[in-house]
Amino acid sequence: GEELRKQIGAAAYIECSSKTQQ
Repeated sequence: GEELRKQIGAAAYIECSSKTQQ
């Protein structure tokens, strides 16, 4: 569960940061 949560958190973080840069 922890590993999966890390992957989801990383994906969400990347998505948010990419949206902010645009």
